Amino acid sequence: GANVNLKCSETTPLHLAAIQMNVDIFDALLNHGANINERDGEGNTVLHNAAQVDFIYGVKTSLKRGAKVNEKNYGGQTPLHLAESKEICEILLDNGALLEVRDCKYGATPFLRAVQCDMCTVNLLLERGAEVNTKNDRRKTALHIVVNDLKKVKTILNHGGG
Repeated sequence: GANVNLKCSETTPLHLAAIQMNVDIFDALLNHGANINERDGEGNTVLHNAAQVDFIYGVKTSLKRGAKVNEKNYGGQTPLHLAESKEICEILLDNGALLEVRDCKYGATPFLRAVQCDMCTVNLLLERGAEVNTKNDRRKTALHIVVNDLKKVKTILNHGGG
């Protein structure tokens, strides 16, 4: 039979199915032995890819099939670093995702990455215990990062940021 884990351009068919959010192909590959923890050329697992593109079914199924929620890619990022939607973040956190993991490039936590995206996600991470005054490797806090966005500044200040 076909090798479902064979890489082309440093990615597997399962990674591509996750990125394309194709439920039928995703399931078919898993049912034929695709490795849920296989890495692509950047060290991303299928869970990283599913989280990044907001593929809820892929995230839930990956976790049920044994994906490692705190696995780091080659940049030191976990799936929570790459998730941008509140729902994906909730699923990852409910499955044990760690809030204070730092990536390799900037020393950023998932919270420091999230402040650049969606406020619902920022609020969720703060409610779940993200450290509001954490600094990246450049000694910047979330306030430094969002200083030009009044709504985000107010949210951070309301959670004790300073």
